[in-house]
Amino acid sequence: AVVRLALDRNLPSDMSLDDLRWRAESALDEQQPQAVDALLDLAAADLRLGRPNAAMDACYAALSIDPDHVMLHLALVQLYDLQGWSSLAMEKLDLLDRLVSLGEDAE
Repeated sequence: AVVRLALDRNLPSDMSLDDLRWRAESALDEQQPQAVDALLDLAAADLRLGRPNAAMDACYAALSIDPDHVMLHLALVQLYDLQGWSSLAMEKLDLLDRLVSLGEDAE
């Protein structure tokens, strides 16, 4: 089985990077529920264009909306790993493991 990484997303083929950025910023400004997905799309597009720092910025903006969003944390793990920040990636995975455990306790 092939495992897809968090930022290996299918992006809208009819949208440029500027379109994706505008959509993400608008959704963020209006605090729309789809803002996290729009920011993840923007992060994926930035990463494909070799802009990992811009991709991280989009993920951090999305975390301000939904700090418990698992896919955002996995996207940051992917970005940290690509930057060679393996200890930071492991810390993020540990945090994610704790978040998942807390969610299970609540149920």
